[in-house]
Amino acid sequence: MGFHGAFLLAVIAMTSSRTYSTPITTHCGKPADVVFVIDISSSIWPREFNKYALTFLQNVVSMFNVGPGENQTRVGAVTFSTDVRLEFNLNSYMKKSDVLGAISKIRVTGGNTFTDKALKYVAANMFSEKNGGRPDVADIIIVLTDGKSSSPAKTIIEAENARQRGAAIFSIGVGEADDTELMQIASSPPSQFKFKVTDFAALDSIMLELALKACE
Repeated sequence: MGFHGAFLLAVIAMTSSRTYSTPITTHCGKPADVVFVIDISSSIWPREFNKYALTFLQNVVSMFNVGPGENQTRVGAVTFSTDVRLEFNLNSYMKKSDVLGAISKIRVTGGNTFTDKALKYVAANMFSEKNGGRPDVADIIIVLTDGKSSSPAKTIIEAENARQRGAAIFSIGVGEADDTELMQIASSPPSQFKFKVTDFAALDSIMLELALKACE
């Protein structure tokens, strides 16, 4: 999972031919630099991931006022399994529709769950100025995973490092994700920044709560 800071996934729409699960009623007003850290390891079924996880991520982005302005939000994404893959930087896409389209292309590749590598990469690279990071807005890391990390001790160290660098972190666990590890990754108090659902289809059940907290 990912960092102890403050912020995670939120709620509400999709792209093109997909069906909206919840009506879009509001948008987050505060600007932020938001990076999704997404588990694509072998324990995840591609069909469920494509149908539920990607929809959830798109719904969250749809709540943000995405754009290049100083009062707008920028979005980046990293996926991880055995290795870390940069999907797109904070300055790769400045239109919400482009971010949604990029998310729709993310695919499960299989492999182990090296959450620590992803957190280390994000803390060192994603919020830099050259990659679109800004010094005057909140840095938010949103970790979505369905299992325990392959290197738990290193994961906790890298989460702490990310928090020390100023990142706010929400951890979202699905299914067999380790509850203790989720708490150790999330910002404090865990009751506000850690979420757990039974399966990917249940992500809808936390969308409203996440949206409200992210919009704070």
